[in-house]
Amino acid sequence: ELQYLRLFSNSISNVKFSENDFPKLESIDLCYNNFKTFPTDLTKLKSLKYVIMWYSDVEKLPREIANFKKIKVLNLEGNNIKTLPKEFSKLKTIQKLSLRNNDLQSLDLKPIWQLTNLQELDIENNKISEIPTSVSNLKKLKRLSIGINPITNIPNNLSQLTQLEQIGLVSLKNLNWTETFNILSEIKSLRRIGIPSCNLSKMPKGFEKLTQVKTFWLNGNTFDNEEQERLKKLLPNAELDFD
Repeated sequence: ELQYLRLFSNSISNVKFSENDFPKLESIDLCYNNFKTFPTDLTKLKSLKYVIMWYSDVEKLPREIANFKKIKVLNLEGNNIKTLPKEFSKLKTIQKLSLRNNDLQSLDLKPIWQLTNLQELDIENNKISEIPTSVSNLKKLKRLSIGINPITNIPNNLSQLTQLEQIGLVSLKNLNWTETFNILSEIKSLRRIGIPSCNLSKMPKGFEKLTQVKTFWLNGNTFDNEEQERLKKLLPNAELDFD
């Protein structure tokens, strides 16, 4: 029985399924096609857990997306999504969600903060100016990417994400770094932080508090050799990648 279906780069604009089709199908790849609306017939595939749909011109997610019963991974990177239906909050089984490279603003994300089984969330490169305090609902979150957005602050209660292991802050050039470092220092599970391309030549105060972090990605900044050596001495047990 078919478990994986790849329809990659076929100029497809829609797919049709019935409830009896592909009863064992768990994963479908619909990347690089020409959908405008997310195909609701996917929700009829009873065993479907993984939907990968990069760069497929998707503009609209219909309310019927809530009919997924077993979805674990939904990757909608690189589409033209401007809003999420409130029914999106009903995807309670989802563990990994990527909405990177879309057109979402802060208020559009409201349904996401109710997805309490999320372990990985990527909302990089949208038009998001604020991460709300309701992010603390995502108690199981292990990876979070919020870079390339007009964000200036993160909420204090981000520190309540006690399972968070990795955070990506790429190209957040106006972020309040000292406050951010203070908040992140309280997350004892945090092991990896990405701070690339943030227009930094000198690391702001508070970096030295991140003693629990093992790896920092710092490439794309302008730290000179003297500053690099200073940072290595601040956190001698961490790996600092400047290249």
